Amino acid sequence: MTSTSHPLSSLAIYNVRVVLPDGIIENGAVRIADGTIERITDGAIGQARTSINGKKGWLLPGLVDLHGDALESAIAPRPAAPFRVDQVIPSYDATLAVNG
Repeated sequence: MTSTSHPLSSLAIYNVRVVLPDGIIENGAVRIADGTIERITDGAIGQARTSINGKKGWLLPGLVDLHGDALESAIAPRPAAPFRVDQVIPSYDATLAVNG
């Protein structure tokens, strides 16, 4: 059996305003490896399996969830019929983006 790594096992988000406790990096980049923030820079971040152009958006490293009960309903619209989280997150993310 061949093992393949998940596309998000190495993620770079670049061209973003990175908000840090002591200020904002205007043209920042963040590299995430195996679910952990590995590096935050004010420029190039290097190679990653997946790269996302943040298009000058705001990035708050470590901020995961502002609170919303809708995620649980998206994962399990009926208690006996839950969906896999990795299948739900892309469409849920798009719904959140559309609704601001």
